[in-house]
Amino acid sequence: MPTGIIVARFYGNVDLTAQGSGRTGATNVLRTLGKRAAAVAFAGDFLKGFVAVLLVRLLWDSVWTELIAAIASVIGHSYSVFIGFKGGRGVVTGFGATNGRRAVADARCVRLRRSSGRLDALRSRSAAWVAR
Repeated sequence: MPTGIIVARFYGNVDLTAQGSGRTGATNVLRTLGKRAAAVAFAGDFLKGFVAVLLVRLLWDSVWTELIAAIASVIGHSYSVFIGFKGGRGVVTGFGATNGRRAVADARCVRLRRSSGRLDALRSRSAAWVAR
């Protein structure tokens, strides 16, 4: 879904494909409608990639499916079927997809750190018990 088009219609009833660069991304929204509308378009484009990766991560446990979701979200943003295969450049959507992938990796690290902390506590207790 082209977030920039939705924001442009909501904020000023403007056709982004006829204004500025003709792209539908947050940069053209910034040039055409200002900072507030651009922030909303940026958030929508970012979440498009971010949610795609996280959703695929919840459904399938594979790095490859996450990669496919990231690429598909960028291609879908750049060549949207809703507006005749036009769109933005996909920079913000790719940034969101990358951060979605990183969020998954960070969650794994936190889980691993917690479990290793429990093991350290167990080891120290058992060592203290053996030393008695």
